[in-house]
Amino acid sequence: MEEIYRELFDELETCRQEVALIPAPDQRHSGHMVRIAVSWNPDWYRDLCASYPSRRKRARRKSDTRVKRRSILQALRRLAAGLESRSLYAADLVAIADSRFVPF
Repeated sequence: MEEIYRELFDELETCRQEVALIPAPDQRHSGHMVRIAVSWNPDWYRDLCASYPSRRKRARRKSDTRVKRRSILQALRRLAAGLESRSLYAADLVAIADSRFVPF
């Protein structure tokens, strides 16, 4: 299982959501730009974030979560080292790893 935690850690550390500005297809004014996503977070991380919504109100339906990437990386680091994690997200991370485990 530690290998799966390492894979999850590496995947989360290397895959980040990135957004770029490009010229708007329908220019309404000079320098009109729009944002597009050029890379995304891993699916399992997006699902995890969606399961912990924040209570604050956000404008324009932006996603908001209580999950902190740093906390997930720290919990995965401990689990990959074979140590116990007291993280709020540890049970979820164990379930994610279990779903990826394929016995031989």
